[in-house]
Amino acid sequence: MNFMFYGPIRLIPKINSLEELIKYSIQLSPPQTTPLTPKQYIHVGDYYFFSLEDGMQFITVSWVGINDSFFSAYGFQSNQSNELTDFCLNFIKKLSLETSMLKEQAELQFWSYAFDHCYRANQLRQTKLDTVEIPETLEVHDVTFEPYTFQKTLHHSPLKEKLSVTCYGMVSCYPEIKGLDNCGTFIFGKTFLLVCDEYGRTFLILQTENMISLSPIVDRLLKANYQLNHKPDNYIYIHRS
Repeated sequence: MNFMFYGPIRLIPKINSLEELIKYSIQLSPPQTTPLTPKQYIHVGDYYFFSLEDGMQFITVSWVGINDSFFSAYGFQSNQSNELTDFCLNFIKKLSLETSMLKEQAELQFWSYAFDHCYRANQLRQTKLDTVEIPETLEVHDVTFEPYTFQKTLHHSPLKEKLSVTCYGMVSCYPEIKGLDNCGTFIFGKTFLLVCDEYGRTFLILQTENMISLSPIVDRLLKANYQLNHKPDNYIYIHRS
């Protein structure tokens, strides 16, 4: 375990039955019901609309394990008509479901599985990451989910020009598609560090006024088998303020 940061989100259990899925769905009432017939469903973007045998209709999000195979196992038939797709897209827009907290909860579940996947993959590596203990008081920002922007001064510039630096997470919530190789890497920007740990989380460490240098932390990262990131420009964007 890496003691440099707090522990990761615990693995959130998958939804394992239709009854449980209904609990995590929004029931649609007339006149909001869709043209679905009983035992039909449609997958639109990050959402699933489905109609039960009694005609009751629901909308839910793409939870871990909720896919076409899940619905097929319960005897649902897919309906992908253009008319229904347009109806559902308008419905999503009308109710602002793009910002629904239900979607945020599902994303949290995907992230919990991503952290677990990254950790298990790192345990299989020939060179595992060791513990990094840092006694210094640090300014740390978690950029796993959202980027973070800060100001950096160019001291070698005659006018000490200030630049904006935006740091992004190195791993997506689908690590097997994007970012698994970034686990256990870091980017050193002299006055800041961007570190991706064994769980796939990305942390920004800023040098504080009472710190002479971040170099000692870099040395500890290297000793713990962290490596320099191969493509730092993919995760750090420097621009004039």
